[in-house]
Amino acid sequence: MPRQMIYRYGEDRLSEAKVEGWFDPDRAQAFVEANTVTDDDYAQWERTGRGSIRGVRETLFHTDSGQWVLHRHHLGPSDCSPSTWELLPTDHQAVDWLTRNGYTEAVTRLLPDLPAETGPGRPEIGGRVQVRLGDLLPQVDQYADRHGISRAEAVRTLISAGLEHSGS
Repeated sequence: MPRQMIYRYGEDRLSEAKVEGWFDPDRAQAFVEANTVTDDDYAQWERTGRGSIRGVRETLFHTDSGQWVLHRHHLGPSDCSPSTWELLPTDHQAVDWLTRNGYTEAVTRLLPDLPAETGPGRPEIGGRVQVRLGDLLPQVDQYADRHGISRAEAVRTLISAGLEHSGS
């Protein structure tokens, strides 16, 4: 396959695509999507009268220079959109595509320096402790309200003050 022009599209994908350069697909590592629509699938749709169904076959390429190019080959009638070759601007988009298509080993092999994903919310500060406060709970909540802090922060503050007072 000859060199291929690659493009960058706007977020809305409606604006004009900008040429970003070129790459040689034969020299790049290709990852074919997991649930691809094959030419045989499309031929079967044609035979059963469902030929107007459009499909997209995607292949992600990792170039020699470390860039990611997504090829979308549109299947369908002749008026269907042409194939696109899009430069993915971030490694995270490539990671998302690779993960969705079952190439997790490629992520660890090709992108070893990516930071580990973190979940939503605040990171844990220490081990979780569950305590039943019983009749003390309303007093803790009042303390938290007076000081404009959360219940958890109030419990930590009160325990810290108690430990300082006891000399520990």
